[in-house]
Amino acid sequence: MARGTPCRSRRIGFRPHLERSNGGGKEVAAQLARQLADPRPKDASVTQQLDSYRNIAPRWSDWNEVRTMCGEISVQMFEEEV
Repeated sequence: MARGTPCRSRRIGFRPHLERSNGGGKEVAAQLARQLADPRPKDASVTQQLDSYRNIAPRWSDWNEVRTMCGEISVQMFEEEV
């Protein structure tokens, strides 16, 4: 996906993977969606150093872009549940 392209333009399809777990995976999906909505790395200082990682795609070297994409995936997961 190009930078700025909404995640919703390409459905990820989490449901089949989560349905394999007990209870249809709803609890797991809800927790994952909550964490994606507000990502908090254990060591937040690395968010300022993403561009120093070898072979990282330029898009993922910006923490704001990573947070945005995580948020879009979270929204998509909740939409799949509705």
